[in-house]
Amino acid sequence: MKYQIIYGSRYNATRQNVLWIKERLELEDFEVELSNLKYAKVSQDCEFLILATGIYSGQAVEGFNDFIKENEDIISSKKIVLLATAMNKENCFDEEKNLKIIKELPLSVKEKIVLQEVLFGEMIFKTMSKEDKVSIDYFYKNIMHLEGEALEKMLMPRTLLDKKDVWEFSQKIINLS
Repeated sequence: MKYQIIYGSRYNATRQNVLWIKERLELEDFEVELSNLKYAKVSQDCEFLILATGIYSGQAVEGFNDFIKENEDIISSKKIVLLATAMNKENCFDEEKNLKIIKELPLSVKEKIVLQEVLFGEMIFKTMSKEDKVSIDYFYKNIMHLEGEALEKMLMPRTLLDKKDVWEFSQKIINLS
């Protein structure tokens, strides 16, 4: 069984999650090809395609949806696992318990999704782009109305990355094989 993982990651939390998935699948002797979204070409000979993206302000990483639309024909010929990485899982799902980012995908791709999940990420304010820093700062100050120690705590580096959770999700993928 051959898997291809195509991921988009702005600050490498999604990358870390897919590396752990790759590691777990390879322990079962599956062949796994890992491709960064920026350089990816969908493999003709993989049976499963794992599409992974970081979620930023409720949206997939830049280029994720365009990549899927540009490669719709070949992507829709695969079994698809859709994975998101975020700091807040609940905000990533709609009322029907589907990932909100699914609504942006072509119908032919949506119909091939066999598994979807959100795994936790991390937020390290220091490594963020100026645009992301401004957005996060605005969110915490003006929407959450945080200040002082509460604001400082939210801006401290924090991670929710969890290899155990990723391996448990990987087992769900293995069970589909």
